[in-house]
Amino acid sequence: METQKLPPDWQNIDYLFNIVLVGEPGVGKTCFFTQFAKSRFNMVYEPTIGIDFSIKYIIIEESMVKLTVWDLSGLPQFRSLGQSYLRGARGVLLCYDVTNRISFENLDTHIKLIKDHSFYEPRIMLIGNKCDLEESRTVTKQEGLDFANKNNFLFMETSALDTTNIELAFLILAKKVYDQEKGSEKEKPSQNSSSKVEKEAKKINCFWRWLCLIP
Repeated sequence: METQKLPPDWQNIDYLFNIVLVGEPGVGKTCFFTQFAKSRFNMVYEPTIGIDFSIKYIIIEESMVKLTVWDLSGLPQFRSLGQSYLRGARGVLLCYDVTNRISFENLDTHIKLIKDHSFYEPRIMLIGNKCDLEESRTVTKQEGLDFANKNNFLFMETSALDTTNIELAFLILAKKVYDQEKGSEKEKPSQNSSSKVEKEAKKINCFWRWLCLIP
């Protein structure tokens, strides 16, 4: 897999995957997002107001994939806004801060939000961010791994400051989403499929395509 800095022609896109970042305020989601999208780290904490997004192009098994990455605010007053973006998500980066135990203990709240509002069953990667702050750690790597295994999530510890595993986390999640999509393509649709479900799926796809038309 490799990332593409310059966007290819729209006609060459084979897959469009929507990835969202969720978690408590202050866990470093925006720094994580900015480091991947713009190779930049902001030392000053600025909470996300509403939604931010960026686009990356990657190649997986000779297929051109457009990743639209959405940074959802962790502030309670903006969570209802984030619900719309969770509906069409194919992948979720569920983030906590390894130096903030409360952010780890509150993961179940965000998992419920994902389950309640995701139309698809997105692949979820649990992210233990700020792993460079080892001396301030309050959540062990084993605890994160055990939690991920219990919930059937992928797991990785990262540092937005020194870029540890930032790009790798996105690429691994994208590959898992790609494999899931390829697997679903091989399954023949049931003749008894609910027309209501089909209409809802089309509505979500149209919503995401409209949001992602910005190059």
